[in-house]
Amino acid sequence: MSYSFGIVPTPEELAAEISNKLPSVMSGTLRCWGEWFGRSYDDRHVVVSCDATDDCLRLHFNEGRVLAVWNPAEVEIDAKEFRIGSAKALRWTWYYYGRPQNPGNLFYMDYAQENSSVLFCTNWDQPESGSLNSAGSFPALRCSDSSRHLLNMRLFIGPSVLRLHRWCVVVNLPFDEAHRSASRKHHAELLP
Repeated sequence: MSYSFGIVPTPEELAAEISNKLPSVMSGTLRCWGEWFGRSYDDRHVVVSCDATDDCLRLHFNEGRVLAVWNPAEVEIDAKEFRIGSAKALRWTWYYYGRPQNPGNLFYMDYAQENSSVLFCTNWDQPESGSLNSAGSFPALRCSDSSRHLLNMRLFIGPSVLRLHRWCVVVNLPFDEAHRSASRKHHAELLP
């Protein structure tokens, strides 16, 4: 999405443009003002629909997750980029994984920009609130392609089993032995 200087599309216009691009919108792991939702690269969030009200853009993701963005600006969402440069506030809601999707299992993380800091509040795990110290140096939202991260790990360690957090993921991506050897040689200083 590219816009002329000084012209900020409404959330309704953004929703229409994003909806026209579905399902070819980048998916991956979300970061709100630099803070990962969960652990880095541990989940793949896929936009399935989009709508808006006067000042709020709502992105609906797989598994019933919803991202509400109030006053979004500097929005770049397409097949290669997923970034919202600034926003007044964000709310990420999701259902507890593996449990029924009912109100008792619905969790949220709220972020609100106030002056030069970003305040947050959540009811997840141990409810807490506070302020993000370095939030000003990050976009309001960025989606990082977790499949690209897994591919980079695959090229680094070869056909081994990747152990990520509590899960065990086997990656079977085609690539040749010469590339694997060159990658291992290039990263030899990082291997134990």
